Amino acid sequence: MKKTLALEVKIGNPFLSLSLSASNLMSHHQTYQRKIDNQRDIISHQQRDQREIYHLSSSERLERQIIREREREREREIIRELSSLIIREVQERERDHQRDIISHHQEIRGREIIRERDIIREISFLIIKKIREREIIRVSSHLWSASSGLTRVFGTGHHVRHSVTYQG
Repeated sequence: MKKTLALEVKIGNPFLSLSLSASNLMSHHQTYQRKIDNQRDIISHQQRDQREIYHLSSSERLERQIIREREREREREIIRELSSLIIREVQERERDHQRDIISHHQEIRGREIIRERDIIREISFLIIKKIREREIIRVSSHLWSASSGLTRVFGTGHHVRHSVTYQG
Protein backbone atom coordinates (compact mmCIF):
# COMPACT_ATOMS: atom_id res chain seq x y z
CA MET A 1 0.00 0.00 0.00
CA LYS A 2 1.37 3.42 -0.89
CA LYS A 3 2.04 5.81 1.93
CA THR A 4 0.65 9.30 1.44
CA LEU A 5 1.49 12.56 3.08
CA ALA A 6 -0.77 15.56 3.48
CA LEU A 7 0.68 18.84 2.29
CA GLU A 8 -0.87 22.26 2.71
CA VAL A 9 0.37 25.10 0.56
CA LYS A 10 -0.63 28.73 0.84
CA ILE A 11 -0.37 30.60 -2.43
CA GLY A 12 -2.01 33.97 -2.18
CA ASN A 13 -5.27 33.64 -0.27
CA PRO A 14 -6.54 30.10 -0.97
CA PHE A 15 -5.34 27.05 0.89
CA LEU A 16 -4.78 23.90 -1.14
CA SER A 17 -4.90 20.64 0.76
CA LEU A 18 -3.30 17.78 -1.18
CA SER A 19 -2.65 14.12 -0.76
CA LEU A 20 0.47 13.04 -2.65
CA SER A 21 2.59 9.92 -2.70
CA ALA A 22 5.95 10.28 -1.00
CA SER A 23 7.81 9.57 -4.25
CA ASN A 24 6.51 12.73 -5.97
CA LEU A 25 6.42 14.89 -2.89
CA MET A 26 9.81 16.48 -3.61
CA SER A 27 8.97 17.50 -7.17
CA HIS A 28 5.67 18.99 -6.03
CA HIS A 29 7.41 20.65 -3.11
CA GLN A 30 9.94 22.26 -5.47
CA THR A 31 7.13 23.47 -7.72
CA TYR A 32 5.27 24.93 -4.76
CA GLN A 33 8.45 26.48 -3.41
CA ARG A 34 8.98 28.27 -6.74
CA LYS A 35 5.38 29.48 -6.64
CA ILE A 36 5.82 30.69 -3.06
CA ASP A 37 9.07 32.42 -3.98
CA ASN A 38 7.29 34.07 -6.89
CA GLN A 39 4.55 35.18 -4.51
CA ARG A 40 7.13 36.66 -2.17
CA ASP A 41 8.69 38.52 -5.09
CA ILE A 42 5.29 39.81 -6.11
CA ILE A 43 4.55 40.93 -2.55
CA SER A 44 7.88 42.71 -2.26
CA HIS A 45 7.24 44.39 -5.63
CA GLN A 46 3.78 45.38 -4.43
CA GLN A 47 5.21 46.85 -1.25
CA ARG A 48 7.82 48.74 -3.23
CA ASP A 49 5.13 49.89 -5.66
CA GLN A 50 2.96 51.09 -2.79
CA ARG A 51 5.85 53.15 -1.48
CA GLU A 52 6.33 54.61 -4.94
CA ILE A 53 2.60 55.21 -5.46
CA TYR A 54 2.61 58.11 -3.06
CA HIS A 55 4.95 59.91 -5.44
CA LEU A 56 2.97 59.16 -8.59
CA SER A 57 0.21 61.02 -10.35
CA SER A 58 -3.33 59.68 -10.39
CA SER A 59 -3.00 58.31 -13.96
CA GLU A 60 0.20 56.50 -13.00
CA ARG A 61 -1.50 55.15 -9.88
CA LEU A 62 -4.39 53.90 -12.00
CA GLU A 63 -1.95 52.28 -14.44
CA ARG A 64 -0.11 50.54 -11.58
CA GLN A 65 -3.40 49.38 -10.10
CA ILE A 66 -4.39 47.85 -13.45
CA ILE A 67 -1.02 46.10 -13.66
CA ARG A 68 -1.45 44.74 -10.12
CA GLU A 69 -4.93 43.46 -10.98
CA ARG A 70 -3.55 41.67 -14.04
CA GLU A 71 -0.81 40.14 -11.92
CA ARG A 72 -3.37 38.98 -9.36
CA GLU A 73 -5.53 37.49 -12.09
CA ARG A 74 -2.48 35.74 -13.53
CA GLU A 75 -1.69 34.40 -10.04
CA ARG A 76 -5.25 33.12 -9.66
CA GLU A 77 -5.03 31.43 -13.06
CA ILE A 78 -1.75 29.76 -12.06
CA ILE A 79 -3.37 28.55 -8.86
CA ARG A 80 -6.39 27.18 -10.77
CA GLU A 81 -4.15 25.38 -13.27
CA LEU A 82 -1.95 24.00 -10.53
CA SER A 83 -5.00 22.88 -8.56
CA SER A 84 -6.53 21.11 -11.56
CA LEU A 85 -3.21 19.39 -12.36
CA ILE A 86 -2.86 18.21 -8.78
CA ILE A 87 -6.46 17.01 -8.65
CA ARG A 88 -5.99 15.06 -11.89
CA GLU A 89 -2.76 13.53 -10.56
CA VAL A 90 -4.41 12.50 -7.30
CA GLN A 91 -7.43 11.05 -9.14
CA GLU A 92 -5.17 9.12 -11.52
CA ARG A 93 -3.19 7.72 -8.61
CA GLU A 94 -6.42 6.75 -6.88
CA ARG A 95 -7.65 4.96 -10.04
CA ASP A 96 -4.30 3.14 -10.32
CA HIS A 97 -4.54 2.18 -6.68
CA GLN A 98 -8.10 0.89 -7.15
CA ARG A 99 -6.99 -1.11 -10.22
CA ASP A 100 -4.16 -2.60 -8.16
CA ILE A 101 -6.59 -3.55 -5.40
CA ILE A 102 -9.04 -5.10 -7.89
CA SER A 103 -6.22 -6.98 -9.61
CA HIS A 104 -4.96 -8.25 -6.27
CA HIS A 105 -8.45 -9.38 -5.25
CA GLN A 106 -8.94 -11.12 -8.61
CA GLU A 107 -5.60 -12.87 -8.18
CA ILE A 108 -6.57 -14.02 -4.68
CA ARG A 109 -10.00 -15.16 -5.91
CA GLY A 110 -8.34 -17.07 -8.76
CA ARG A 111 -6.13 -18.89 -6.26
CA GLU A 112 -9.17 -19.62 -4.09
CA ILE A 113 -11.04 -21.04 -7.09
CA ILE A 114 -8.10 -23.28 -7.96
CA ARG A 115 -7.88 -24.39 -4.32
CA GLU A 116 -11.64 -25.09 -4.27
CA ARG A 117 -11.36 -27.15 -7.48
CA ASP A 118 -8.48 -29.13 -6.00
CA ILE A 119 -10.53 -29.81 -2.86
CA ILE A 120 -13.53 -30.88 -4.97
CA ARG A 121 -11.30 -33.22 -7.02
CA GLU A 122 -9.84 -34.70 -3.84
CA ILE A 123 -13.30 -35.19 -2.30
CA SER A 124 -14.56 -36.72 -5.56
CA PHE A 125 -11.59 -39.07 -5.63
CA LEU A 126 -12.23 -40.10 -2.01
CA ILE A 127 -15.95 -40.63 -2.72
CA ILE A 128 -15.18 -42.75 -5.78
CA LYS A 129 -12.61 -44.70 -3.78
CA LYS A 130 -15.16 -45.32 -0.98
CA ILE A 131 -17.80 -46.37 -3.50
CA ARG A 132 -15.35 -48.81 -5.12
CA GLU A 133 -14.37 -50.19 -1.71
CA ARG A 134 -18.04 -50.71 -0.84
CA GLU A 135 -18.67 -52.34 -4.24
CA ILE A 136 -15.73 -54.67 -3.67
CA ILE A 137 -17.03 -55.51 -0.20
CA ARG A 138 -20.56 -55.99 -1.54
CA VAL A 139 -19.38 -58.12 -4.47
CA SER A 140 -17.08 -60.19 -2.25
CA SER A 141 -19.87 -60.68 0.31
CA HIS A 142 -22.21 -61.74 -2.52
CA LEU A 143 -19.57 -64.12 -3.79
CA TRP A 144 -18.99 -65.41 -0.29
CA SER A 145 -22.67 -65.97 0.33
CA ALA A 146 -23.09 -67.43 -3.16
CA SER A 147 -20.21 -69.86 -2.70
CA SER A 148 -21.40 -70.92 0.77
CA GLY A 149 -24.89 -71.42 -0.63
CA LEU A 150 -23.58 -73.55 -3.48
CA THR A 151 -21.53 -75.58 -1.05
CA ARG A 152 -24.62 -76.22 1.00
CA VAL A 153 -26.60 -77.23 -2.06
CA PHE A 154 -23.98 -79.30 -3.84
CA GLY A 155 -21.80 -80.45 -0.99
CA THR A 156 -18.03 -79.92 -1.05
CA GLY A 157 -16.15 -77.56 -3.27
CA HIS A 158 -15.25 -80.40 -5.64
CA HIS A 159 -18.88 -81.08 -6.34
CA VAL A 160 -19.54 -77.38 -6.71
CA ARG A 161 -16.99 -77.11 -9.46
CA HIS A 162 -18.29 -80.16 -11.15
CA SER A 163 -21.87 -79.03 -10.82
CA VAL A 164 -21.11 -75.50 -12.03
CA THR A 165 -19.24 -76.95 -15.01
CA TYR A 166 -22.08 -79.30 -15.72
CA GLN A 167 -24.71 -76.56 -15.56
CA GLY A 168 -22.59 -74.12 -17.59
